[in-house]
Amino acid sequence: MLIGTERIKKIIDNLSNYSKKPKIQYKKISLNEVVEFSVNITNNFIQNSTKNFSVKYSDGYPLVFGNANRLEQVVINLINNACQSLRNKDEKICIKVYEEKKYAIIEIADEGEGIDEKELK
Repeated sequence: MLIGTERIKKIIDNLSNYSKKPKIQYKKISLNEVVEFSVNITNNFIQNSTKNFSVKYSDGYPLVFGNANRLEQVVINLINNACQSLRNKDEKICIKVYEEKKYAIIEIADEGEGIDEKELK
C-alpha cells in the first residue's frame, strides 16, 4: 500500500511539473531587431495590404529588458491589426522605433478605419 501511494505521489508531482508554465527568459533586446524580425515575418501580408509601408529604425540602439519572443508576438499582432484595418492599398502603415528621454518606443500607425466606438466600451 505504501509503495502504491508513493507511485501515485510521483505521478502527481510529474504531472504538476509538466503543467507549470515555462519560466520566461528576460534579457536585453534591441527594439530595432524586434521590429525588423516582425516586419520580415509579416512582409507578405503587408505587401498584400498596402503600397505605402514605411519603417524608420532608431539611429541609436534602443535596448529594453524583456523577452524577445513575446515582444515580437505583440508587434506581429499590431502589424496584422493595422493591415486588416486598411480599406484600400493606398492607405499607409508607418512604424517608428525611437528613444525619447529615458524611454524606448515602438510606434505603429495606420490610416485604417479603427475600432468602432461601440466596441471600445
